[in-house]
Amino acid sequence: MDENNENVHIEGESIVTPKETDNTESNQPESDLLDSSTEAKVETPEPATQMKAPSRIKKFFQQALIYLIVIIVAFLAGFLVDHFLRYRPMAEQLEITQTELEEANQQISTLEFDKNLLIYDIDIAYHEVSRLTSKLELAEAKNQFYAILVDINNARIELFLDDADAALSALDQTGERLEALLPLISETDPQLALSLPRRLDLIISGITRDPETARIDLELFTKDLLILELQLF
Repeated sequence: MDENNENVHIEGESIVTPKETDNTESNQPESDLLDSSTEAKVETPEPATQMKAPSRIKKFFQQALIYLIVIIVAFLAGFLVDHFLRYRPMAEQLEITQTELEEANQQISTLEFDKNLLIYDIDIAYHEVSRLTSKLELAEAKNQFYAILVDINNARIELFLDDADAALSALDQTGERLEALLPLISETDPQLALSLPRRLDLIISGITRDPETARIDLELFTKDLLILELQLF
């Protein structure tokens, strides 16, 4: 029974001869070559078209653009060099000059302040000098005034002693002293400033002629001077 099954199995299998195998192997490479050749034909690109050479005008403009760029770069470089070589030192010198000018203005302001302070001091000194001058003039006026009183009293004493010549000698400089005092008297009593010199002249001229009347006039003259003293000083 088993032997029959084995025979049946052998008979059912197909027997492959060597020729058939060789044919199949030889046919397979041919189909592969055909496929590869077609793929090569499909994948091979067409040759690129050659680029046209640029025209002369285009070349001219390209060169002109290059020259223009070079000129601009050279101009900028020259401008920068000129700026740093010439304008930069000038700018620094200008800054120094401005600083010096500011310092000079500050000094001018200081000198102006000092000048104003000096003017103020001069004004104060001027007023002080004026005040001292007024005091000096007043002191001189007092000296002249008291000298006139002394002359009048000496003349009265000499007349009391009946010495007319001595009385005249005592009044020798009284007229000059009264003349120097008249501006001050005029500020206080102009009428008195006009009458005093006349009265003094009358007294001097009447001493030798009428000594008694001259003595009375000297007493009245003295009273007027004492009243005037209160007004002047």
